[in-house]
Parts: sequence; structure tokens; C-alpha cells
Amino acid sequence: MKTPWTTLCQSVSSSRERVRSPLKRANNLGGKTMKKGVAITLDRPRTLRYGMNALAKIEDLTGKSLLAFDLNNVGVKDLLVIIYCGLCHEDKNLTIEQVGDLIDEYSTISEIAEKLGEALTVAFGADALDKGDNSGEK
Repeated sequence: MKTPWTTLCQSVSSSRERVRSPLKRANNLGGKTMKKGVAITLDRPRTLRYGMNALAKIEDLTGKSLLAFDLNNVGVKDLLVIIYCGLCHEDKNLTIEQVGDLIDEYSTISEIAEKLGEALTVAFGADALDKGDNSGEK
């Protein structure tokens, strides 16, 4: 029987396949490289973006190294932290609890999982995510 969390994990994994080509490249702005984010509509249009500060914040708030995360087996608390860290760059007053409320009110687990997968692909590139995938599927 599929649980919502099984669906979430499968959506994160499969979304990496759908966004490989144009999204894994960074924009070149005036000689500086800046990673794109992924648009998501919650209470308003927002952008999930995982730059260095967001990645460091994930490690700080979860107490885990990014290398320790298995996106096919992520808990609810860690999921909220990961999404929060991807959104807080544009709203410094946002809290983890507010992110949970926004997801409950304006989105679905499947949509969040797909957007999260896309945003992580943008941040790391599909090739880097595939190297961390031990399932053997590509």
C-alpha cells in the first residue's frame, strides 16, 4: 500500500528525470554565476532556491550533513526544514511552522515533492544527484 510519504519520495526521485536539460545550468549574469530557483505558488508566488546559505542552514537546523540525507527516505521534520531553507532567502520572517501551514493550505505533497526535486536538480545538477542515488536507476 502506498503511503503519502512513499508517493513523496517517488515524486522527488522521478522529478530529477523530468528537469535534466535546461534547469541544471546556471544563469550567467555579468560574469557571475547565479543559480536559478524553481517557482512555486503558495500564498503567493515564491521561489525554492538552494544556494550555499540554504544548504548550510539545512545542516544547521537538522544537525545532519547533506551527505547523510537519503531523499528516498526523508522524515516530515527534515522535509519541512529543507523546504523552509529553500524559501527563506526571499522572506526573512518566514518560519518553519509557517511553511507547514502554507503547504497544508496551498499545495499538495506531490506538488511539493516535484518542486523540491526540481530545485535540488537546479542546485546540484542532475548528474550530481544521480551519483548520490544508490538505486541504480538513471
